[in-house]
Amino acid sequence: MNNMIKLPLFLGIVGASCGVVLAGVNALAAPIIAQNEIDAANAAYIKLFEKYSVDLVMAGHYHGHRVRSDYYEGHDSTDKYLGVNYMTLTFSGVKSRSESNLAKGYLVETHDGTITVKYIDENGKLLGTYNFDTKKEAEVVVETKENLVSSVNGTYDETNKTYTINMSNKFYGNATRVELTELLRGEIEDYIVFPTPSYNKLVIKNIKDFYQYKFKVTITFNDGTKEDIYLDLDLATPINLQATDVTSSSIKLKALT
Repeated sequence: MNNMIKLPLFLGIVGASCGVVLAGVNALAAPIIAQNEIDAANAAYIKLFEKYSVDLVMAGHYHGHRVRSDYYEGHDSTDKYLGVNYMTLTFSGVKSRSESNLAKGYLVETHDGTITVKYIDENGKLLGTYNFDTKKEAEVVVETKENLVSSVNGTYDETNKTYTINMSNKFYGNATRVELTELLRGEIEDYIVFPTPSYNKLVIKNIKDFYQYKFKVTITFNDGTKEDIYLDLDLATPINLQATDVTSSSIKLKALT
């Protein structure tokens, strides 16, 4: 595919709870596989793939075939319930075709929670087989709404300027979505869904020093009911002032330590 194309064309293939995304841009997957920098446009798609735990992203390229497994938030994941698999594919014809340089193609199958990709040449010769297991088939542990609500809390990371909404891994299978809105300025909105048990936190970046935040966290349970939780983050510096010598036209203010 031509790298000049900026927006991928997506085709979703779903079967046996597996999800495959075909992206029409090599530039989407190649930087991930090569561990290079990812531009902002592609980062938005990568964030979306990770948010919904897409099992496999296949990006077409003229003469490249590479694979990177379980990539999540800029690193190779060691959590069996986190990570997206990426393949850069060799499609169609080749430059300088010869008996040792034939056109390549792929056969994709989904069955019993596994995506199988067979890499073949133009004569049908099998060059490689890749299996990717879905992460979305964990056992559901039933939990009460009360316990789910009580598990929600927020933690502030001063070094990284982030605020994390933490929740139980039992949200998986018991709730469908958690939405977050910052109420004082209305500049922050985000959400999390629960495709696997390891989706149990929502990280808000770029928290500003000396600001006050009030977050509304809305939980949507499996039965469609909702419950709101409110979390406060106060980073403001206290200003302790004492008023003295008050007259009709003036006032003296003294800072208290």
